[in-house]
Amino acid sequence: MTDPRGPVAILGGTFDPVHLGHLGVAEAVMRRLGASRLVLMPAGKPPHKPAAELTAADHREAMLRLAVEGRPGLEVSTLEVASPGVCFTLDTMRRLRELDPRAQPVFVLGMDSLVELHTWHEFERLVEEFDLAVVDRPDSPIDRVRDRLHPVVRDRLYVPADPDAVLLDQLPDLGSGGRIVYIEMPQIDVSSSRARACAAAGEPLDELVPPTVARYIQRNELYREGGSALATELPAEVARCVEAALGRKAHDLVVLDLRGLSDVTDYFVICHGTSDRQALAITDAVDEALRASFKLRPSHVEGRQRGDWVLMDYIDFVVHVFLEDRRSFYRIERLWGDAPSIDVSSLDAPDEGAAPRPSLGS
Repeated sequence: MTDPRGPVAILGGTFDPVHLGHLGVAEAVMRRLGASRLVLMPAGKPPHKPAAELTAADHREAMLRLAVEGRPGLEVSTLEVASPGVCFTLDTMRRLRELDPRAQPVFVLGMDSLVELHTWHEFERLVEEFDLAVVDRPDSPIDRVRDRLHPVVRDRLYVPADPDAVLLDQLPDLGSGGRIVYIEMPQIDVSSSRARACAAAGEPLDELVPPTVARYIQRNELYREGGSALATELPAEVARCVEAALGRKAHDLVVLDLRGLSDVTDYFVICHGTSDRQALAITDAVDEALRASFKLRPSHVEGRQRGDWVLMDYIDFVVHVFLEDRRSFYRIERLWGDAPSIDVSSLDAPDEGAAPRPSLGS
């Protein structure tokens, strides 16, 4: 029996579907925090994603319960999916504490979410009342983003001297509130959107989700009907590009089909970031994903040093990553007004293992 006292990690997400990256992160976070329990909480009605775009909550819950079988310490909570309205992180955390006063919930989020934490509902109360654990990749040092954090967030950040230490040993009152603890974690290159695309195409899911979840998806024919733009309309390389950009929360991503309209390339992938850091993070994510998946490198890159408009030419498709004001100025989509725009609105940002989304609500 697990100790009901002490820190309990809370990892939210749409889990549509849960994949091996989620489970790897969950077990690593639990180990690094020194927590005996980690609760996986599927989102009900997240503020930033229409609920109609999600697979039914009973399917997502069932897949989660199958995934945690035989994994000590991992649990599933239906607190949010059972809620009739939109759930905000602060309200959910308070409710968890009310339900089990002996436990001390620690909310897990990714570095991209931490940078935007000041936009969340009553964020100051959240960081005052609860401890947060921010998960980041080892090759993204915290010093690169300190200046971009809200002062309230920055002042509460705790970076352990030993990146491999168990945090409960250093912070015996972990979970009591008021700190944001930093955890380095390797990138796990698996995402829910890739699993959905494979399921829609009838491809094997063995390397993406647990076997029990794969069988559940197949038995219930999930993600088949209608498919998605990634699975049915885009070449694999372009689909991977889109997935990587969404994984870094690219804004207003558009794919233009230029076949028959341009002799230069077949597709434009256009998006923007709200800061230099985010725009370059999107650029890096696309570059890394295409190299890892297809050994594909751009034939040339323009604008990387400026960062306000980065162009990456992959011959068959070209990626444009703007800052928002530059995109509004150049209005590149309007220059190709006759080009069909491929709808990727049904895709959520991939649940990359190293960067959990703030899907409990913000």
